[in-house]
Amino acid sequence: MKNTVIVLILCSLISVTHAAVHCVSTAQEFKTALQTAGSNNEDDVIRLKSGDYYTISNTQFIYSYTENNSLEISGGWFDFNQFGCFSQTQNPMDTTLDANDQSMVLMFTYNNDYPNVSFKISNLSILNGFHNQNVGSGIQMALPNNHNGEVIIDRVYFAGNDSDINGALTITWPQTVTIKNSVFQFNKSSEGDGVVQINLRAGNNGLYFINNTMLYNSHDVQSPDASTTTGLKVNIHSMDVDGFPKAFIANNLFWYNENTDIYLPSIGTSYFYNNDLQMVKGTADFEGNNISQSPILAPQILNFTPQPGSPLIDRGLNETVLITDPPFPFDEEWSYGSSDFDGFSRVLNGRVDMGAVEAPPEIPIFEDGFE
Repeated sequence: MKNTVIVLILCSLISVTHAAVHCVSTAQEFKTALQTAGSNNEDDVIRLKSGDYYTISNTQFIYSYTENNSLEISGGWFDFNQFGCFSQTQNPMDTTLDANDQSMVLMFTYNNDYPNVSFKISNLSILNGFHNQNVGSGIQMALPNNHNGEVIIDRVYFAGNDSDINGALTITWPQTVTIKNSVFQFNKSSEGDGVVQINLRAGNNGLYFINNTMLYNSHDVQSPDASTTTGLKVNIHSMDVDGFPKAFIANNLFWYNENTDIYLPSIGTSYFYNNDLQMVKGTADFEGNNISQSPILAPQILNFTPQPGSPLIDRGLNETVLITDPPFPFDEEWSYGSSDFDGFSRVLNGRVDMGAVEAPPEIPIFEDGFE
């Protein structure tokens, strides 16, 4: 047992050898870690211990950077003996960043002098952001015009975020952004511009939106137009012969969202596979195996697990097995990862489910041997 613990410690230390690790347990420590990470000329990993982190003095947490390094923020950490933030629970709801309806939650400012920044946010919740004159009250991420990095949102719960334009998440000019295994629930985009909005331009690679669940999101628009949506909105603002932004949207559940679930642009290239939804605006360039059937989820409002008989079970698109050398085609270079929203195995029974949570395997009726 002692040797096992030593091996785990070494593995944990090796994984962050080339990054500055910040173990935080209070909102002020988180604020300080963000300030330090923005200018220490290192890749940074911020580990949030399980708990609630409320914004300070009604002001959002801000990351402002003057370097080309990466930042990773994750929740659910706890100590082991003298080792701080040594191990991690796998419930995104154990760690909350909460603005208490007084401000945005988390804001990333941009600096065009540093286009190679990359960000990953995982295993935490973004709650109760508010802004009546801006976008993305949950997370607002503006990136350099010539961004050349990667953004990953994995296993994050967005709820109760309210903004005029985008309620939960706005990312502008990402080279490549992946949003996966996450849940968007009870967010509001007053002007119906999507509770998640991704803005792409010429030269950007594009968006991967994989195995997410979007439920009960709303707006205040009295007369919805052709682009009104309370789900996912993909905007492509410009395009040229050197860069055609793309959007690959697969294995998601969109349900009970006011008005429409998704807005797809008329330019760029969009791929739309194996989603369960009620209404989409726009037409995908490539699509298949989408359904519109009641998802049959667990009765508890915060449980997103498909129940027996759910049409989501084993209906997702399995990721491509890449056997050639890169670069790969855009529509093949994607992954849903190894864990679902709840931290369990992402694939059971050989095929992935739709939505953020994988259904547990059904127990055979005669497993006890009385057949």
